[in-house]
Amino acid sequence: MEKQYPVVEIFHSIQGEGVHVGIPATFIRLAGCNLRCEWCDTKISWDDSNANTTSASDIEAAIQQNTVIITGGEPCLHDLNPLLMKIKEDATLGRKVFIETNGTYPINKKDGVDWVTCSPKPKNNYMMECVPD
Repeated sequence: MEKQYPVVEIFHSIQGEGVHVGIPATFIRLAGCNLRCEWCDTKISWDDSNANTTSASDIEAAIQQNTVIITGGEPCLHDLNPLLMKIKEDATLGRKVFIETNGTYPINKKDGVDWVTCSPKPKNNYMMECVPD
């Protein structure tokens, strides 16, 4: 059976912050967060009550831009490898995958992640361990 993900929303917009500001992107917002900060602007993604269970193939089919941003909640709560493989399956598309994380789970860039944006939280929760190329 194909890997399923709790998708809160998939939308197409322009990256509005950071070094990639202005780039058209497809955003994939996954449900689930291990921190639940009181200042969070996406509390809708804290749990899967607002999510639809969606296959990696269906997520890939909804992508309209070559830049794909996986966000949350905390997307690294999930095994992203099947989704990353599906997104990058057709190398001729030249897709780039960015992850927006709170930094509490390790990310291995060799798994198909091209860029990591980390929004660190209180020091006792922070353990960002990006493994370089």
